[in-house]
Amino acid sequence: MTDYSGYLICSDIDGTLVNSAGEISAKNLKAIRSFVDGGGLFTLATGRMPEHARTFPFLPNAPLIAVNGTVIYDIHKRRILREYPLDSFYKDVFSYIDKKHISGIENFEVYTPSGWVLEEERGVAEFYDVYENEKVYKYLFRFSRASEAFEARIDLEEKFGHRFLFDRSWPFGLEMHSPESGKGNCARVLKEEFCPDVHTVIAIGDYENDISLFKAADLSYATDNAPEHVKAEADKIAPSNNEDAVWYVINSINT
Repeated sequence: MTDYSGYLICSDIDGTLVNSAGEISAKNLKAIRSFVDGGGLFTLATGRMPEHARTFPFLPNAPLIAVNGTVIYDIHKRRILREYPLDSFYKDVFSYIDKKHISGIENFEVYTPSGWVLEEERGVAEFYDVYENEKVYKYLFRFSRASEAFEARIDLEEKFGHRFLFDRSWPFGLEMHSPESGKGNCARVLKEEFCPDVHTVIAIGDYENDISLFKAADLSYATDNAPEHVKAEADKIAPSNNEDAVWYVINSINT
């Protein structure tokens, strides 16, 4: 059996761990179990809520990076270890989005400790008043066109990037969260605080919100289905999510 002690793999889910049908391949699953049996730590770094990890046929054996790096979560004890919510002062940002970008937004979601809510009726500025006094991890704005989501990210980063992070997990979605959050920041916290015996963090991802994870890792892989500008930020390229990318990365360790 290969000794994987000291390695921590942080894998994105959609477009990385699971294939286009949303399933984990048998090869990926077998490789993960072999990696864990060999002493390695495997966790997920995802934009989804923490409990989504329970839909898979295995549980991470290291704290989970969830809600796009706004939460570090112990999936076994169902306990938040660290969180990075938004501050409550962003009404000006929502007012600007309502004036400048609302025509391109189909709907938007809010993520809180109690779950996520889809909003399709109210405007962004009006929605702020609903959650002004609640803990919010992130907002996700779903655009009709990828070009509109891209342009909104550039615009909002230029005007408000000193106060908030604006990330895309896929072409049509734009997420807004705390500048202290992000997958990369959480990976550093895992290595420094929660997984002290780790000497090598390996990141696997496929989109822009994985770039901070690539930069924080000791070794990073972009899947072959990732856009070219995302691939350029990774150390290496793995096969696509439909070609057992996680299996490939695990089998590349110590070879």
